[in-house]
Amino acid sequence: MTERGVAEDRSILVVGIDGELLGVERDTGAVRWRNELVDGGYGAVQLAANGGQVFASADGDLVYCIDYATGVTAWRAQTKSPGRATLLIEPGCLVVAKGASVDCFARRDGTLLWSLPLAGRDLRRCALAFPDNVAQADDAASSK
Repeated sequence: MTERGVAEDRSILVVGIDGELLGVERDTGAVRWRNELVDGGYGAVQLAANGGQVFASADGDLVYCIDYATGVTAWRAQTKSPGRATLLIEPGCLVVAKGASVDCFARRDGTLLWSLPLAGRDLRRCALAFPDNVAQADDAASSK
């Protein structure tokens, strides 16, 4: 359900790989759309999706808001640091832990609402949480 109580479209599987996104038809496996996340970096892509929006961030210093149905970039915003991201969606905002900071962006247009510098910390292992909404740390290096 969306914030307005309308059932969400779940017909597209969003695949993040090598710095780009693919929107894949759930029933057929056909690629409906592709988004190259221009200038966003390469490697693993962290994803979060809700309310017709897909949020994505590769290893560069950008976070993207993508239209779920079309794959079109609605906005992109610069994070304070590059690196592997942890993303948490809340009503009205997107929280991004990346590199050496935690940044909070407005969902509607990507405006930076606030930033918390955490110099000297390893945010590849950063979990984020609000009550009943948790994004666990995701560190590729920790699985070795």
